[in-house]
Amino acid sequence: MEVDATNTDEYAPTLRDWMKMIDYKNKHSNPERVANSCKDNNKIVARYIIANTLGWKEAVKAFKDRIYDLNILNDAQLEAYRRKYATYNIPEDIKELIDDLQEYDEKGGFVEAENSEIFPENLKKYIH
Repeated sequence: MEVDATNTDEYAPTLRDWMKMIDYKNKHSNPERVANSCKDNNKIVARYIIANTLGWKEAVKAFKDRIYDLNILNDAQLEAYRRKYATYNIPEDIKELIDDLQEYDEKGGFVEAENSEIFPENLKKYIH
């Protein structure tokens, strides 16, 4: 009941948050270091939401721990944000990047799709 009663308008991911998190995932950044470098509550919650959407479990844990350490949200509030943003409010161009991430690179990086078509199949696995 508390989850449904939670106001989830205070924290929201920005386009910059999406791009930064995708870049961190693409570069295989250390999620704990990324989470601990965030000082702004909005940024911490927004990036938790994004990590969840990206399916980046290590980052979800790191940002969740940071949220609890700083006492930003409780369990019910965090669950309310997770539910609201699970598939909702993702910018269209970001959806394409997420799809590319899932489709082209099992390690978590992005392929340069516009350039990869010029390479033979046997070389593509090395550039991904």
